[in-house]
Amino acid sequence: FNRLKKSMSDNYLFTCIIVNERFEVIDGQHRLKAIMELSLPVNYVVCKGYGLQEVHRLNANSKTWSSDDYLACYCV
Repeated sequence: FNRLKKSMSDNYLFTCIIVNERFEVIDGQHRLKAIMELSLPVNYVVCKGYGLQEVHRLNANSKTWSSDDYLACYCV
């Protein structure tokens, strides 16, 4: 979390938080916390009908970059 917050304070890139119609955060809990602590503008998208099942699906299908991913990116 601290690395994310430091990155956002250095250079706040556009990002969207996904919420449902009740404004429950579906994706982006850590980003939202960092954004709020830094008093930055919050961009969000409302996806009606999203809930716990969509949270699980988003988290199951996301991965962080490995060293190989970074290497391939810089080589290209």
